[in-house]
Amino acid sequence: MVSVARPDVPMTLIESDNRKAAFLREVVRQLRLDCTVIADRIERIEPQNAAIISARALAPLSELLGLAARHATPETVYLLPKGRDWEMEVVKARGMWQFDMETFPSQTDAQGRILKLRSVRRVASESGS
Repeated sequence: MVSVARPDVPMTLIESDNRKAAFLREVVRQLRLDCTVIADRIERIEPQNAAIISARALAPLSELLGLAARHATPETVYLLPKGRDWEMEVVKARGMWQFDMETFPSQTDAQGRILKLRSVRRVASESGS
């Protein structure tokens, strides 16, 4: 949990599984972290205007950006751990999204990468929709 490393930064954690959300609340309580835990699906909650968005094992990149974009601002930074297929996910996502990207080696998956995205915006379709 990033908030353990950065307890000075308030964070919002979104978890759709009620059991996992209860666990997160207990960790937050015991460690006295400045976190809010929302037990709901990301697509159902109010926009968060997040400075940083991170998600692990939620969806392929193109779908993940679709879920996360409504919670972002133009300045939002996305930090996204991705597995061995990260390059294919990036190629597919670039068909629907524009973004600046840096990659960093994963500490937990030799074939994976951490994607750092900025300036994320949906590509306008040719039909104008």
